[in-house]
Amino acid sequence: MYYANASKLVEDVAALVGQGGPLRWMVLDCAAIGDVDYTAAAVLARVVEHVHQHHVHLVLSSVLGQVRRQLDRYGISKVVGHDAYFDTPGEALEAFHFTVR
Repeated sequence: MYYANASKLVEDVAALVGQGGPLRWMVLDCAAIGDVDYTAAAVLARVVEHVHQHHVHLVLSSVLGQVRRQLDRYGISKVVGHDAYFDTPGEALEAFHFTVR
């Protein structure tokens, strides 16, 4: 994730949060993210803030170790919460189902 594609993330998340019924959880699958630059981290922080303002729980799945360390360094992990990381999207889905019981 880097400066050139970060704005697309903002647009996509804003569209998802603003449409349809109430959104409770959003899973960002990070499998294709191999690096996060400073601009993308700042944008991601805004995305997290935006979804939290709409009472949406944002979780991350398939985060590579290097990317997790970058997110930790940029303060993103603190904002999303250390319990917001899942190994796979399926694990995130299971956690969601567990919380709505």
